Amino acid sequence: MELIDTLSEFLLKESSYNIDQISQIESKLTEYSKCKLNRKYLLNQLEAILLGESSPYIGKLFALESKSAVSSIFTEPLLLDKQLWIILSVVSRINVFRRQAYFAEKKSFVADLSIHNILTLNNKGVLILKNFLEPSLHNSIMEELNSEPYALEKANTKNIKTNIPFISRFHFFKTRLKASGSILKNVSKIANNCGYTNGYWHARKLVYSSSFCQKINIKNNENDIQKDSHADTLFPSLKFWYFPYEVSINKSFLYAISSNKMSLNRMQIEADKIKTISNSIRNPYTSNISSSYKSQLEGSLRYSLAEIDQMGLSISPVNTPSNSLVLADVSGIHSRGNGEDEGTDAMRISIHGHTRHLKVF
Repeated sequence: MELIDTLSEFLLKESSYNIDQISQIESKLTEYSKCKLNRKYLLNQLEAILLGESSPYIGKLFALESKSAVSSIFTEPLLLDKQLWIILSVVSRINVFRRQAYFAEKKSFVADLSIHNILTLNNKGVLILKNFLEPSLHNSIMEELNSEPYALEKANTKNIKTNIPFISRFHFFKTRLKASGSILKNVSKIANNCGYTNGYWHARKLVYSSSFCQKINIKNNENDIQKDSHADTLFPSLKFWYFPYEVSINKSFLYAISSNKMSLNRMQIEADKIKTISNSIRNPYTSNISSSYKSQLEGSLRYSLAEIDQMGLSISPVNTPSNSLVLADVSGIHSRGNGEDEGTDAMRISIHGHTRHLKVF
């Protein structure tokens, strides 16, 4: 697998592992990529190689509690040369490919998705499904969302599906918006077939509990940390937007195509960022930092245009016609658009949700 070969090349140059250890890491990752059962056993073996069997961190490496970069296991100075952030990024991607192979074998793809679509998402990091809904349902959703309030985040509104404690354990969610809610089942199937969750019911719970009508004004020259080029997580994570209306270029989601891939250049850049974070959190002046850098400490690494160029990439608007479903792996580099000038229509309306979770290995 090319990804494993790239990791081996990186570790030879940038880690403290010897050639025999790197060969063992490569062997375990290859086994893991084909494994259907006993993945935990393989991960335990890999962890022992990475940390040493007597390490106090044994049992913690593949048990993520958050997406934060400020974790002792990532930023502990004695562990920095083991490149754990990079290795976990690779392992989580291998698991996505492993899940995809499983669904391809079962031939359980939904009507709106094909193997070609999945390969597009793997290679580019973003997928646009145009003319996603029948005209009648598309029109019903536009009418329904027009009366929804301004909402940047879920906290500003109510979910499309209502999460009722206890009852949601049985996969039942009360529908608040009938037309909008009707598309979420298919989005859940798509997310699962793309390999980002641990089964359909897991995908459905994540999609149902996160989806809301995002109605935001995106204005030029407005201070917004989401306009900084960033990656949300070290592991593959899917966000989606259903856009009932065409989105202008200035309001479009920006994405660096293929930045979801762990190239050698990206590995080197991210390893340097983790070292910088390790140093900064031990600096007494760290409290005087920007909100954007705080977000980086929480695991959403920031990237300059020079760094994006160094990876051989460029960040550009995702062209979005009306009635389109946009799926994006937000471990890739992305940002919110620059926005419209004052006096123009800055409103962008979508059904927005995600499948982020921490059971990624």
